[in-house]
Amino acid sequence: MKKILIVTSYMSGKGGIEKIIQRMNDTLAAKIYTLSLSDGVYDESGFFYQKNISNINWIPKGKGKHIRLKFSNRTFNTISHLIISFLYLAFNKVDCVVATGPMQVNYLSKIIKLLNKNIPLYGWPHFSKDSGFGDFENFKLADRVLCISRGIMEEMRGLGIEDKKIIYFPNPFSATKKNTPCTGNVFHYVGRIQFSGQKNIKELLDALTMVNSNIVVNFIGDGPDLDYIKRYAIEKNIIEKVSFEKGWFDNPWELINESKGLILTSRFEGLPTVIGEAMSLGIPVISSDCRTGPADFIKNGCNGYLYQEGNIKELARVIDDMYLNGVSLETDGIKKSISYFYMDEYVKRFNDVFE
Repeated sequence: MKKILIVTSYMSGKGGIEKIIQRMNDTLAAKIYTLSLSDGVYDESGFFYQKNISNINWIPKGKGKHIRLKFSNRTFNTISHLIISFLYLAFNKVDCVVATGPMQVNYLSKIIKLLNKNIPLYGWPHFSKDSGFGDFENFKLADRVLCISRGIMEEMRGLGIEDKKIIYFPNPFSATKKNTPCTGNVFHYVGRIQFSGQKNIKELLDALTMVNSNIVVNFIGDGPDLDYIKRYAIEKNIIEKVSFEKGWFDNPWELINESKGLILTSRFEGLPTVIGEAMSLGIPVISSDCRTGPADFIKNGCNGYLYQEGNIKELARVIDDMYLNGVSLETDGIKKSISYFYMDEYVKRFNDVFE
């Protein structure tokens, strides 16, 4: 059985990458080991910053290691990551290495060459190159690139990476027997509470000032901007159109008994885990048509709607339309519309790539 080493960094323990790695360990027969470098949210206070993440269960016991140390200087962090990775690869046998970030691909390619080991290196980007999370040119150094969305595939082609090195490799989701009725007047947002930046909740709040229907958006999650978002909702006179379930929940969907739809207003994504999870329950989704991710799931009018990111009037119109008319597919149809992303299909894709 092959041993696959996954190298990550700055994992909060609560994000999409962590969920995917946990699912892989729970389901796949392959021997997977995860090396998580500098766990937790990056912080520049002091000479070094060490903060234990609240969730370490995404790496099962005996199947990986969390490295806690984080220097305030990113260069020092990179050097420490390089040293730790070198020592691991020098003293452990692995059959292939999967790197989630472009900088990791850079130094891991050099380490493998220095050690003179015949180990295939896979890049596994989980965000668009627009995210600013490193120089995506580094993915050229990988032997192959696992692309979790078709948008990321196009970005890799745009960088000049050959088609034979690019693999469409979307993340897995669990098919569930649970159905969530698309009734009532409550829509949902699930995830990090961020006013601007990636999650771009301001766009949703501004759209709510134009929505004509009597709807409510329930925000499930947490983040540094939660109080500011509440104040902004009061300022915009839409406080009656929002509600909040504060906290990080292992399964936020248990809090939802019915939903008119999930709303996502991200500026960039990779393949949004929250969309796959919602649709696996039969919940339709409204999402920004950001460059990578949502379009892999959403078929306009069938299982959800895409709107042009930044077009607040269009978002407001789509929310009203979904409330009044819904989508053409029933709950079971929404679930079946993403059957390619369920775990049994993922196992086939995984075996094709790694065996």
